[in-house]
Amino acid sequence: MSISVNHNELKEHIKKSYQTGVPLFIKGTMGIGKSDCVRKAAKELAQELGMEYMENGWAENKFSVAD
Repeated sequence: MSISVNHNELKEHIKKSYQTGVPLFIKGTMGIGKSDCVRKAAKELAQELGMEYMENGWAENKFSVAD
């Protein structure tokens, strides 16, 4: 299934995907903000979970995002 969404909708889909464990495939042309939406959603999730946000790495007790 393919749907078009704006940045705020994409961020909410990403968060819902994380919460439900259902994989999400994000497709779009370069430079439209896909990675930025993922980072923003991850930062919000980390804050909601009381965890420290971390990019491109892994550490126990940190919310990690690899892009």
